[in-house]
Amino acid sequence: MIKQVLVISGLILALTGCTGSMPEVSYSGFDDAKTVYIQPHGNDCKGLDCLSAYTAIGAQWNSSSPNTAILLIAVFNDYTAITGATLNIDGRKVYLKETSTLNVHDSLGSLKRTTQGFVTSLDTVRDILSAKRVWLRVNTTQGYLEDPIIEGESKPKSYHALGRFMAEVDKP
Repeated sequence: MIKQVLVISGLILALTGCTGSMPEVSYSGFDDAKTVYIQPHGNDCKGLDCLSAYTAIGAQWNSSSPNTAILLIAVFNDYTAITGATLNIDGRKVYLKETSTLNVHDSLGSLKRTTQGFVTSLDTVRDILSAKRVWLRVNTTQGYLEDPIIEGESKPKSYHALGRFMAEVDKP
């Protein structure tokens, strides 16, 4: 009975971490710059695999730096130190540059999450959305985690979240 409760609890956690949300759009009172933000969404995590640590990606953009984006790289189900991140987009490795902020450790209900921002070009996000195969590798002090963003026909919540993010960025 306890094992069944743990499995059901794990599935609820997995679904909570993988749910989709819409981007948040705001305008700066300082310079009227448009800001678009979407929280990290889980990469390809299926069923019980979601009980262990897995990666997620979100994004932030500001019209005052129109060619730059911050990718919000996250690890769900663990508090860890994120020390680096690399994308493999159709065989091309893109090494992401850390922002100067520290890792953020928080929780979504009972789901643990660690997040770190990485600066890249907005074209990197466009490349992800037009690619046939994309993987994310997240380096931590305990080793690395890697998960697909696109693998064959599989396109997890993170892919669709980045699509919604870009749709808001591209709106006039």
